[in-house]
Amino acid sequence: MRLQLKHLVVATLAVVIAGGLAPARAPAHAQLEGSVPAPGSLLKVIPQSFEFRFSEDVESGFGGIRVYDPTGRLIQSGGSFHPGGNGHRLATKLRPDSSRGAYTATYRVISADGHPVSGGSVFNVGSRNGKSAGSVVVLARPPAVGASVDGALGLARFLEFLAIAFGLGSVLFLVLVWRRIAPSGRASKEIAAVFSTRLVLIVRLAAIVGALASVLGIVAQGALGSGAGLVDGLIPATVKATAGTRFGEVWALSVLAWIAVGALVGPTVRGARGARAIALPLGFLAAMPALSGHASTRSPAGLMAAANVTHVCAMAAWLGGVAVVMFAVIPAAAHAKANSSNVISMSLARFSPVALVSVTMVVLTGIIQSVVALDQPSQLFSSNYGRAVSLKVLLVLLLIGLGAGQRRRVIPGLRALGDGREGQAKAKRFLVTELVLFAGVIAATAALASYSPLATIASGPVSRTSQAGPLEVQTTIDPAVMGGNAIHIYVLDGKTGRPFSGARELNVSEELRSKGIGPLVQVPGSAGPGHYIVSGVTLPARGIWSVRVTVRVSAFDEYSVNEMIPVR
Repeated sequence: MRLQLKHLVVATLAVVIAGGLAPARAPAHAQLEGSVPAPGSLLKVIPQSFEFRFSEDVESGFGGIRVYDPTGRLIQSGGSFHPGGNGHRLATKLRPDSSRGAYTATYRVISADGHPVSGGSVFNVGSRNGKSAGSVVVLARPPAVGASVDGALGLARFLEFLAIAFGLGSVLFLVLVWRRIAPSGRASKEIAAVFSTRLVLIVRLAAIVGALASVLGIVAQGALGSGAGLVDGLIPATVKATAGTRFGEVWALSVLAWIAVGALVGPTVRGARGARAIALPLGFLAAMPALSGHASTRSPAGLMAAANVTHVCAMAAWLGGVAVVMFAVIPAAAHAKANSSNVISMSLARFSPVALVSVTMVVLTGIIQSVVALDQPSQLFSSNYGRAVSLKVLLVLLLIGLGAGQRRRVIPGLRALGDGREGQAKAKRFLVTELVLFAGVIAATAALASYSPLATIASGPVSRTSQAGPLEVQTTIDPAVMGGNAIHIYVLDGKTGRPFSGARELNVSEELRSKGIGPLVQVPGSAGPGHYIVSGVTLPARGIWSVRVTVRVSAFDEYSVNEMIPVR
């Protein structure tokens, strides 16, 4: 029973639809929508609990909520929990506390796209002029992870995506190309046998690499989420916490999917009964980058998920086809002797329109995802995400040029040559160059999965720190979204780093020059030594706001900083 293209399509659609039936999600990375008590609020007594509210489900296995009293002591009681089972809400119980001043609540959670996000909020008890434990940004700062953790997670994504391209692409080549050219002659059986052996080897190697990459990804994600070293990602408690996240679930299932692909590829190539079963794990692997990354959390989720899955399938058909021609078709053709060039040219001629359709779909779906992820063209060069997109576009354009050259020169040359040796050498040079460029495309794709699009800046307060003469001024907007915000300003002595209490006057203003809004001017109230706050600041539009802070220290001296802060 032969595997047909419709089986792969149906299986992939089933996985995408199943993912689409999950609760709708907001843009990638959980956005902090509010807290109870609200940022900057003044209470008479410490509340019994504190709650953060997010735009999507979050998981708290790697830290949850911590609440600090004005002296820096932790006062949460027990772990974090979801009130009423609502994954958008995360709360913790608080112990009674008699301190007056600013209380700082921080969070560290895992959002639906697998990225850890952190932030915090400040509320006051008894007085707005009491001391505080310190900067919300400092207290909420995630633990630093070593370069080995980031490198391991990037390597895991690279190998996973490469394995998907080779594994899925090889099977697509079998269905769309090889079974339609049917080499003839006395050598045809020997050619088919060599081709089948090579194809099974390619897919099984991809399955091994994919399964190992999935395991590495789970370990690295655990280390990233817990803020520990790579080895600590192997601790059972960390593995359990990772497995409970969306990322962990998808990557764990991919291990099983790769095992199934490796076991079923033999019957599939031989056309044995039951070969259709491979369509389900391959369909899941095609949807795996969308299910565990940005595509399933960006709005509109349905369009982004469909575009991502189509992008993966098209890239796999293109890259996998190139790999199969290089490592299976050409070695198989060597057994055809006199008509070896016919086997290669027939394969390339049949593969050429498949590659053309794949290129078209790669470009179209890439445009769709980039338009949704980036707010403006300038972000292609001003952010890590945008630069990765630009590099990927450049490499794809080079690949398109190579493919056009192959169609014009290599295929006719193979048909014209007698034994095909010179044509085969030329074809190999083209194919090797394509594979190298494809490796760059996969690396850029892995980087895209690691970076957050600028349009979806991580949740929580946005902070900037600058020198202002002898002072250090830290400006924080919480939660940095269109609508109500609190602005925290921390003024520190530039030499000692201690809170600076000698400010005679402090002003803050916000301006969105691109839309002609502002400047909006406020006079912050004191919330403790060197700490000033403005509650209920309404920022009426999204964009990059210019926030200016002016600190007057005497009748003649004042210092200003101007920060560019993105508001979602």
